[in-house]
Amino acid sequence: MLKTLEEPSEHTILFLITKDESLLPQTIVSRCQLVYFAPVVKEKIKLGFAAVEEAMLELSLGLPGRIKKWQEEKNSFTIYQTELERFKNLLGKSFFEKTKSIEELFKDNTDSIANRERLQTILDIWQLLVRDFCFNYLKLKELVVLGGVATPSGWEEETEKQIVDGKIFLGQNINPRLIFENILLTLP
Repeated sequence: MLKTLEEPSEHTILFLITKDESLLPQTIVSRCQLVYFAPVVKEKIKLGFAAVEEAMLELSLGLPGRIKKWQEEKNSFTIYQTELERFKNLLGKSFFEKTKSIEELFKDNTDSIANRERLQTILDIWQLLVRDFCFNYLKLKELVVLGGVATPSGWEEETEKQIVDGKIFLGQNINPRLIFENILLTLP
């Protein structure tokens, strides 16, 4: 792969797409031109879809691909809304209350692979919610309110790191409950 990146054939353009560039070897990253995509404004998203629910537009965070997925898979939007509420309800609670509110995530042990995929999806959503919190709220003030809970700034970076690590650990057969409890420790 390094040889292909260093000496591509004529008229060749390669796209390497990743959610987390830090997981790529530095030798790969150093041979690439990094391009970051910014969220799309709501008005432009509306132009790209014949009909889009206002709730989807608000919760898409400027990501038209997310709306497309939600429209194609209606259940995925419901899952997102459920996890948004769960995450908001975790803030400002004691550790005991937090662990109690995520207990239902670990009840179904019949298909561990499907369960890990479901937990991976939940962590993806939580990571987006932490990023959204940072971008939309922390730039405005030091003490903010999300879901009626006052939250001091500073926890977001550690929480996102724990979520990213948790997503990796899920693939390494580490106990999912411990992964989530570790994330809960970083939440205010």
